[in-house]
Amino acid sequence: MRLVMDGRGWCGAAFIGCSLAAACGLTTDPVERRDAETSRLATCENPSELPQFDTVASGDLGETGTLTGWCGQDQGGEVVYRFVPSTSTDVNLEFIGSQTTADATLRVQQGFCGNDPSGDVTLICDPTAIASTGSDVRHFFAQAGEEYFIIVDSDDPGSFAFDFGLRNPEIEQCNVHSEQIEQSSGATFRWTNEFARGHGRVDGACPSPGRENMFELDASYAGRVEVTAIGHNGLEPVLSVRQGCGGVTELGCSSPNDRERASLDVTLPSAGRYYVVIDSATIDSGDYELEVHFPD
Repeated sequence: MRLVMDGRGWCGAAFIGCSLAAACGLTTDPVERRDAETSRLATCENPSELPQFDTVASGDLGETGTLTGWCGQDQGGEVVYRFVPSTSTDVNLEFIGSQTTADATLRVQQGFCGNDPSGDVTLICDPTAIASTGSDVRHFFAQAGEEYFIIVDSDDPGSFAFDFGLRNPEIEQCNVHSEQIEQSSGATFRWTNEFARGHGRVDGACPSPGRENMFELDASYAGRVEVTAIGHNGLEPVLSVRQGCGGVTELGCSSPNDRERASLDVTLPSAGRYYVVIDSATIDSGDYELEVHFPD
């Protein structure tokens, strides 16, 4: 049975199958009234709480609001959800076109809810994620015990609904680079690139809201891989080695050691497919030098 959120409690379809163990708050109020109350009450100061399981959340966006962001300077109403995971997990958000009339901005903030002019505490800021014609799946990595605020914001009134799923995102959601890394004892892979200012798609345990490159690494044996990165012109590199798109698949990550340099030493447990990510600690533009070395 799918559980659906109305902003105050949790119920099964047609109010069947609710139990105290599921913490289900029964109500006989009309759906329209529940949505309106969700819109009015779900603010940074009093957000709607999201559960520790997959669900569908919905709400209405009013004509006036208080929040704007680095992207999507929306002047209309917003609805705020709060999620505090009991265990670390990847979170997938996909808006349902058939239940969405608003074209709105999606923001996800960690540990803070409010206006973020710099964009650095915002994990996702996407003015195209929500549309009545359907939307892209967006995801972020939520660490156990941390607060995350999911903000749906708009210029114009409308309604929305989204799937809230706790699962590892598909690899296609991470935009893997076409260049591949082949494991070879004693060899070194080198790459340079420049990032424009903005948010990226890959997330993990080391904060990295900025843009990234993600390279497939094909390993033919178990062994160490040493990754180093140097940032230039404002880029603060963040490194990770993982087995998939999501943060739960990380074998390790490393934030900048001195704002401009990061290093990571990871042991690949077996032959197989891995991914090396060079990411950014801020959303500022800049360029980098990357080295991936396989010790003898």
